[in-house]
Amino acid sequence: MKEVICLHLGQAGVQVGRKAWELFCMEHNIEPDGKNPKDLTPGQESDPYNAFFSETSDGNHVPRAVFFDTDPSSVDEVFNSRYGQVYHPENLMNFKVDSANNYFRARNLAVAYGQLEALMDRLRVAAEVCDQLQGFFLFRSYGGGTGTAIGDMVLEQMIDEEDYGFTKLKKFEIGVYPNEEHANSVVESYNCALATANSRDTFDMSVMLDNKSIFRICRDKIKLKRPTYWDVNSLLGQIISLTTTSLRFRCELSAMMDDICHNLIPNPKLRYCTASLAPVRCAAMDLRENFGAPELVRELFDKSTAMCDIDDPNEHRYEATTIVVRGRMNQLRDAKLNRMEKVPYTAREVTDAMYKMRECPKTSMNIPQFAPFINNLGVKVGIVGDPPKKTNDCKFAELDTMAGLLSNQTSIRHVFAQQHQRFLKLWYHKAYVHKFIECGMDEGELAEANESILELIKWYDNEIDDLDEEEREKSANLARAYGRGTEGGDGGQTRLPGGPN
Repeated sequence: MKEVICLHLGQAGVQVGRKAWELFCMEHNIEPDGKNPKDLTPGQESDPYNAFFSETSDGNHVPRAVFFDTDPSSVDEVFNSRYGQVYHPENLMNFKVDSANNYFRARNLAVAYGQLEALMDRLRVAAEVCDQLQGFFLFRSYGGGTGTAIGDMVLEQMIDEEDYGFTKLKKFEIGVYPNEEHANSVVESYNCALATANSRDTFDMSVMLDNKSIFRICRDKIKLKRPTYWDVNSLLGQIISLTTTSLRFRCELSAMMDDICHNLIPNPKLRYCTASLAPVRCAAMDLRENFGAPELVRELFDKSTAMCDIDDPNEHRYEATTIVVRGRMNQLRDAKLNRMEKVPYTAREVTDAMYKMRECPKTSMNIPQFAPFINNLGVKVGIVGDPPKKTNDCKFAELDTMAGLLSNQTSIRHVFAQQHQRFLKLWYHKAYVHKFIECGMDEGELAEANESILELIKWYDNEIDDLDEEEREKSANLARAYGRGTEGGDGGQTRLPGGPN
């Protein structure tokens, strides 16, 4: 069992973390007092979920999580929440001065008042109680000041933290990107550009989310006329739960953070992934839909379930995907444990559904197109026999089965292009730049951020061009192979490479 430490920064990171940990506790039967009445070995960290929970000798479960915000209100809400007593009190950190949505103000506060060093000390303490720490999850928004600036500083510090081995550990990020429809500050695009430029080489994988897409899902799927951030965070908690499922449950895809990174990041320059969740339905609906494996897979690859405002996936290419399905329907023998496990589907059923969907004509709607270097299916599938749960205040239906999709695809370029356009609208007029200069910014730093984002977009452009060229070469090779078969007089019976025998 290898442990994971979660770091929640800024208002968004703290509020999303609160919903995620509340859901984690419910999924693992941990009560608000930290006890698990179903734990057969209290005081022993022998369960898979102990990767995320440390356990005291008397059976209390403590989240391996550190919360920090310069504004004390969001952290106080966590402490006063229903599950507030499960956290280590010293891991709920705050300051008395808000960063005012300013990247450089947050950075100055963190250094001048020793907040950064205090935060690193708490991470070191959390690491000391781990036997085999495998990495960190960082939760933050890309629009505010605290999450962006202090998140970047923590990631940079980890690179140099050799005494505790942080340098070699995996760092995964759950990042919520800003958008114009739900902006909390006029300078969000500056913060986003600075954070994107300064952190792109410091984490191993980032799962990109944005409020625009999640608000749309709340309106279109859950039928909420006026969704709130509370509703958004509840939905984010679900996708975070599915993202971490293989680290907390026994499943067919028992992956460590190293495995997840290896599966989803074929190109180390392009380490950004998207997430989808299905099915999501209104709690008031009379649910008579059939959520078999084909329906579930089809909905996961539909753009309407994506939690990031990506370009049309069918016009781009998937380079790597992972599907995790949770539910309780069928039985499957677990060879490792020599017992019957109840699972929603077998991995074979999910992969068969993928094969059938890929066999449809490319002109069909919602047919995912995979990179040509993927000779087989290119999908990792994990099946968990524990049904999904939801917190009491969630407004979507509690279903027997739910699935999450993590994918690395070239359509992510659209997100960076949109953020860059928003950045240019402000920077062209030098709007609000003085607020950052007053906090110690050199104006050249915005120019450097601009160049960094342009370079990132160019990487995606080059990747798209390379994939197009590879597809043309592959098609030409297949055509030549087919021509040789027919010229040989076998009536076209020669099998193409990769075809059925």
